[in-house]
Amino acid sequence: MKKIVAMSVLALALAFVAACGKKAVKEEPVIAPTPAPVAVQAPAPAPAVVAPVVDPKIAQAEQKNQAAVNKFQNEDYKGALKDWQDCVKLDPTNQECIRGIQAAKGIIENQAAAHK
Repeated sequence: MKKIVAMSVLALALAFVAACGKKAVKEEPVIAPTPAPVAVQAPAPAPAVVAPVVDPKIAQAEQKNQAAVNKFQNEDYKGALKDWQDCVKLDPTNQECIRGIQAAKGIIENQAAAHK
């Protein structure tokens, strides 16, 4: 009797499995979401490089000042004094040239006093 019950259970199980087999399922197509449009913005133009306006007299005064500094460092105090005076004629507001004149005059006067 146990064999009959076991066989019945096995038969029912097979029938159940066979009945539950694969059923045709209508598959929905998978649609990927479309990405939102991205606004592409052109890069901002680089700011224009504007060269500063340089007064030619100021540029010449700077050249005279540099020449005077070189002469002063080489102990050519009279030559430095002349270049600084020319610098002040071109740019009366140039404080470096004004101080250079004072320094050169002071040294020239001290040298003159030492040779007396």
